[in-house]
Amino acid sequence: MNNKMKIGLLLLAVMALVLAPQASAYPSYATETGASCGTCHVDPNGGGTLTPAGEYYKLNGQLPPAPTPTPDTPTPTSDTPPVIAITSPTDGQTFTTDAITVNGTASDDIGVSKVEVKVGAEGSYAEATGNTSWSSPVTLASGSNTIYARATDTSGNTTETSVNVTYSLQTPSPDTPPSTAVNVTFTVIDNETGLPIAGAKVSMNGSKIKTDDTGTAIFTNLIPGDYKYKVSAEEYEKSKDHINVTGDMTVTVKLVPETEEDEDDEDITHVEIIHWLENIFKENPCTGVTAGIQNSGHAGEGK
Repeated sequence: MNNKMKIGLLLLAVMALVLAPQASAYPSYATETGASCGTCHVDPNGGGTLTPAGEYYKLNGQLPPAPTPTPDTPTPTSDTPPVIAITSPTDGQTFTTDAITVNGTASDDIGVSKVEVKVGAEGSYAEATGNTSWSSPVTLASGSNTIYARATDTSGNTTETSVNVTYSLQTPSPDTPPSTAVNVTFTVIDNETGLPIAGAKVSMNGSKIKTDDTGTAIFTNLIPGDYKYKVSAEEYEKSKDHINVTGDMTVTVKLVPETEEDEDDEDITHVEIIHWLENIFKENPCTGVTAGIQNSGHAGEGK
């Protein structure tokens, strides 16, 4: 072998050493370290594409260090029990329906896990909606009921509170107007001016109500049916009529002012009667009223 050939082979050996990877893995490496071929190769039998660990080994001559496990953060605990309150219903409240909603609040130094509600000591707790602000529908039994609410915090501590309520199915008393009761509103106005008449007396159904400044009088809790009414006011002619009440309604009454002639006639009539009676007693002091009337005849006609 000549010198040129020797030099060429030497250069090839040097290049092979320079270009070779910094580290290579062989089956003996797996045997020595206990690492499987699949640690550095995608193919678990070795060879071919390298895994990230294999790439690391190729560059650094060792496998990457094992990741340091993150220690678990301990869950905080506390011996302090939670605080719970029922905001509605209030203690001693009475209901006429059995279905109600219980509302309340709860708090804790670490956290409220859940709130539960039940009715009666023997009842079963049901989880409420929400925790720091919570609500729960419940069904009451007839009579007295105790509503319990229990809060549990994240440490497992519990606190219970309660209120007493009553469910009473009330029946209307005889004096209670039926649900079909209606109202009748009277509006009294001047027939000529259209202005409201205050202080007018409206009589209906055995009751008498004076109109207010707007000329209004309201009769409430009436049973539908036929009613007679009468309206009167000073310096006005009386008005009366009847109405058929089937529901809430408004009745407008127009009062006609009294004329001066009507007032004079009424005054003269009163004066005539008074003078007539006076004359009877003066002219017949001993015979009495009956005899006086018989003897006087039409004593008032001369006046």
